[in-house]
Formats: sequence, C-alpha cells, structure tokens
Amino acid sequence: MDIPLLSNAGKGALRRRVILAATDHRVVAGVEDDFHHFVVTVEHDGSHVTDVTADSKRTPWVTCPQSSVLLKQLIGVPILVQGHADTRHIDPYSQCTHQYDLALMALSQAVRGGRRQYDISVTDPVDDTRHVRLTRDGQALIDWEIKGAIILSPPEMAGTNVRKMNMKELASIDSEMAEAVAVVRRALMLSDGRGIDYDRIPDPSIFAGRMSGACYSFQPERIPLATRNKGTVRDFTDHPDLPLKGFPA
Repeated sequence: MDIPLLSNAGKGALRRRVILAATDHRVVAGVEDDFHHFVVTVEHDGSHVTDVTADSKRTPWVTCPQSSVLLKQLIGVPILVQGHADTRHIDPYSQCTHQYDLALMALSQAVRGGRRQYDISVTDPVDDTRHVRLTRDGQALIDWEIKGAIILSPPEMAGTNVRKMNMKELASIDSEMAEAVAVVRRALMLSDGRGIDYDRIPDPSIFAGRMSGACYSFQPERIPLATRNKGTVRDFTDHPDLPLKGFPA
C-alpha cells in the first residue's frame, strides 16, 4: 500500500504550541499541533519528582494514551534543567515521544518557575525548502530557512544539518537555546506528515519500515494494535491562536 496523500498538500504550515506553567511543587505542561494534544502534570517536592500524570486529549493512534504509565519512571529523578537531569534508566523510545518531551521540559520549568510559551511554525515545503519560525513568550528566537535537513539561513547557521546537531553539547553551552532547538526539531519531524491522508491509514504498519521501535505505539509488538483515531488531524495554518487556547484552565 502506498502512503495516501492529500490533494491540497503544500499550501499551509504546521503550527505547534507548547506551554509550561509552574506553581509551587507542580508544573502543568501542554502541547498541541496538527496531530496531537497532550497535557502532562509533574509533581515535585522541590528537589525530586514525586508524580507524573498525563491527559491524552487528541492522539493519532488508539494506543498512545496507554503510554502515560511509563512516565512514572521519572519519579525520583532530580529536578534539573533539561539536558542535565539523570534519565539514563529510561528508554525514551519506549515512551510516547511527545509526552516524554513535555515531561522533561516540565522539569526545566520547575527550576525556572513561572510560565513559558513556545509557538512554532513550519511552512509546507516548496522545492524541498521550508521556513521555520519559533517564538518564546512572544519574542522571535529562531528563524531558519531549511532545504531538506540543511539550514540555508541565517548565514551563521548555513550548512548546519538540523538532524545531526549535537544536542548534549548545545545543552552544556546554552540550555535555553538547546530547549528551543529541540522544540523546533520535533516540529520539523511532524511537518513531514502534513501531506498524508491519515484517515485512509488503518494502522501504523505502512510506516513500520522506517519507524519501527521509534516510540510507544511503534514498538513492533504494538503496531498491529495501534489502530487509527480517525478525524483527529487539525489544520491550524490560518488559526495560529487556537492550539492550547485557554490553557491552562
């Protein structure tokens, strides 16, 4: 079976919003884009994680919500800025990618306190070239033109392969920028799916050749069980303020 494509592909942009809101001993984190809507809550005692829960509001596959129990593996992890927390005992590929990303960002927000919002836009490719923009709390932080995986502009980034960036090294130099780049890299990956007609795909097996083992629902034993949640794709191209509207309630 060939991957079914949408007839109007290439005429918009992926929109993704991430909000992190910290109060005393709790961080509520939300993410929403064309394909997903998750809310993760991390509880802590000021130094270590005491609990993690997740609400899967909109997911591509029926199995995705089941992964939230694996976030409990973060209990006991020290609260440190992302890239420095010790999570060596956790296999990230066994987790839901988006919930796990969000939980790690919540650890950073527990250190920073307050509220943070990322807004990301990735245009559909024209001649394999996309425009990527990220704002943090309304301030422009990343504005890249990318051909394939190679950054064309700004000049100081030209020639950089986004997929091969050393994120651990970047986190050791500038943890704030590393977090923003990680958000952009995830959005770039998701943007590849905008031209696909997912409602004509019954399960993930069509993607198994390149995605097997990549996340919770794409574990080989789970692929046959991960049927499609049809009607869950949204196009926020012309409605950038709709993702996570009213969050946190």
